[in-house]
Amino acid sequence: MNPPSQGPESLPAQGKFSSPLASAVNAQYRAIFAAALDAMLVVDRSGEIVIANDETERMFGHPVAELVGRKIEFLLPERYRDAHPGQRDRYFSRPVPRPMGVGMQLKGLHAKGEEFPLEISLSPVELGEELVVLATIRDLSERDDLRRKLAQRERASLRASKLEAIGQLAGGIAHDFNNMLAVIIGFTERAQDLAYDQPFDRKQLLESLDHVLKAAERSSDLCRRILSFSRRQVFDPQVLDLKALVADTEPMLSRVLGEQVDLTYVLPRQAYALVDPAQLEQAVLNLALNARDAMPQGGKLLIELKTVDLDEEGARAHHLEQGSYAVLAVSDTGAGMDAVTLKQVFEPFFTTKSAARGTGLGLSMVKGLVKQSGGHIYVYSEPGLGTTFKLYFPRQPEPGAEALTLLPLAQPRRDNHEMVLVVEDEALLSAMVTKTLERAGFTVLSAPSAEAALELVAAIDPPLDLVLTDLVMPGMNGRDLAACLRKQHPRLEVLFMSGYSDNLFAQGELRRGVNFLEKPMSAAVLVAQVQQLLDRRARNTPG
Repeated sequence: MNPPSQGPESLPAQGKFSSPLASAVNAQYRAIFAAALDAMLVVDRSGEIVIANDETERMFGHPVAELVGRKIEFLLPERYRDAHPGQRDRYFSRPVPRPMGVGMQLKGLHAKGEEFPLEISLSPVELGEELVVLATIRDLSERDDLRRKLAQRERASLRASKLEAIGQLAGGIAHDFNNMLAVIIGFTERAQDLAYDQPFDRKQLLESLDHVLKAAERSSDLCRRILSFSRRQVFDPQVLDLKALVADTEPMLSRVLGEQVDLTYVLPRQAYALVDPAQLEQAVLNLALNARDAMPQGGKLLIELKTVDLDEEGARAHHLEQGSYAVLAVSDTGAGMDAVTLKQVFEPFFTTKSAARGTGLGLSMVKGLVKQSGGHIYVYSEPGLGTTFKLYFPRQPEPGAEALTLLPLAQPRRDNHEMVLVVEDEALLSAMVTKTLERAGFTVLSAPSAEAALELVAAIDPPLDLVLTDLVMPGMNGRDLAACLRKQHPRLEVLFMSGYSDNLFAQGELRRGVNFLEKPMSAAVLVAQVQQLLDRRARNTPG
């Protein structure tokens, strides 16, 4: 290959455009053209290359002098060449800029015969009386190599995560498996003794054999679980009932978590979603093991399933798509996480555990499963308040049933003058809640923090009827805010909202009877709960 040309003077201006281009492209623009990091070509209507910069030579392996005057198809693999002139003609008939990201992605052909991926952006340019196109070409080889490496790393992460889960599962069930072997051996020996007894006690012999059979069945179940986690498999989604699938994890988790963890399942109704059953089981196991490690002195672990219908506005406020979701929540009463940890919690290889206890792959695997299933995952946590992971799966109709429909939005109220204060530090959510309540007829004030809320309340008249406040906020939390406000307004209704599980708070974080609204909520649910509390307040008002 000839040595690359040097400097802006090397940019040729040949062919029928030599005179116009010589005057239109001055030395400054030619210098910029030559110094560009992407390959840049000027092509006329016939497809001839009029100008090429030095990066074009490096990218395609042809000297610039050989490219000028050739058709642009010369730089493409043969399978693209026949179709390209028609595409070029259509572009010149309606020339509009096509920036990177909107341009064409195809293959380029190097002088050595090797193909490589590239992206082309196009810009129509008037040079004299002629229309030409400036084509900027970017080599995507490094990007594609990076994607392949990331994909390989993700596959390795998933395998390592599965091995980590298997190791923890094996350690958790070893004791129980030995217990089953002890039962099998003990009752088999007793059955042998009974067989030689005279008189022969048939009933006791059958009871012993029944114990042996049950212990063998439990051992078989343990082996099945281990095999389901250890086998290498591709993502195999199926429309399944999450209630039944999650309920089947209880025996496994009970063995793994130990007696110090109070495990509770709340699975009130069926909910169908498109998931890989083995990977969902592994996800539940990973979340449960993380919760156990966050509660070294013991605590409560709550696994619950519920459904939520989100209209467009409610979904947007929670960064979700509009629709109906099955929500699998895993909540613990452990140490919780600070804001810095929360930002990194789903990153592969990030872990707060020692190297001997974890690789930091479990949560990235859980997120990958949820994303593959078309869903979303969120985490709510604060030091000292435990952690709740919520896995959102788009609901599917039960096989053979009709399609799901959203609940209708509650009808707006009329002639309503109750005043509601919304306290929420997430601006988009605060706007959604405020607008929804205003449409329902309420007078609504909003504050981004508890401290701002106290200043606002001190300056308003008449007094508030209800405050809707986030439970966990920077600075003063929602509970302390409610306590301060009730000193001034004893009859004030308070409705807490949080991404934590309401069932978890019912177990002790908040006293029973406290009004709680779990995020995310639809506009219909929001209005209905606020209306219910204010109606109760009106009924209890003297006179």
